Amino acid sequence: MVSFQQDFLLTINKSHEYYLDKINTIFDNEDLLKDLSIDDAEKLIENIKEYKHLINSICLVIDKINNVKNLNSIQTKIENELILKMIPIMNIYRTLLVEKYNKPIFKKSIINDQD
Repeated sequence: MVSFQQDFLLTINKSHEYYLDKINTIFDNEDLLKDLSIDDAEKLIENIKEYKHLINSICLVIDKINNVKNLNSIQTKIENELILKMIPIMNIYRTLLVEKYNKPIFKKSIINDQD
């Protein structure tokens, strides 16, 4: 299990380092915002919108990673609650089935006793 933990953290760390390298190139690029044309500004605005969307998606994935155990716990609780709700219904259904299939047998025995 230790190997999995190391691989997991290493993968996240390498991805984070790659992201930081790319974002630092933007901050270090002094020529990026100098003498922008309207078309270039529109392209940058579209790229910023896409960037914000991707950051929001990444945050959702990080939340999912952090809550993976909680999600399983919640699903288990839901399943247990459903089973608790189903048990009375199953008992009633079983009782109805017993009643349905026992009555004809009981009637036959009454007829046999009369003969």
